[in-house]
Amino acid sequence: MTVQCNMGLTNKGSSVGAARITGLPFAVSNTTGGQPAGTIHFGQILITGMVTAYSDINTTTINLRKISDGGANASLKDTDCANDTVIIMTMSYRV
Repeated sequence: MTVQCNMGLTNKGSSVGAARITGLPFAVSNTTGGQPAGTIHFGQILITGMVTAYSDINTTTINLRKISDGGANASLKDTDCANDTVIIMTMSYRV
């Protein structure tokens, strides 16, 4: 399965917790080592470093993570995004 996302925020409001994209059409295959990673582009993001995307097996959710210039890995949060943040991504996975 290949999914694509092209999303732009216009007024993000506020939220608590990790940024995620939910509602994949099928769950990721429950296979050891089957955890997919996506190709992602962010515009108007308020961090230095990079953003990654992946899904856990047996879920329909894409997790968004930030990796700082120093290598620290953490969940992307509301405060990392601007009111006009853009997310463009593609991910392929087994069902």
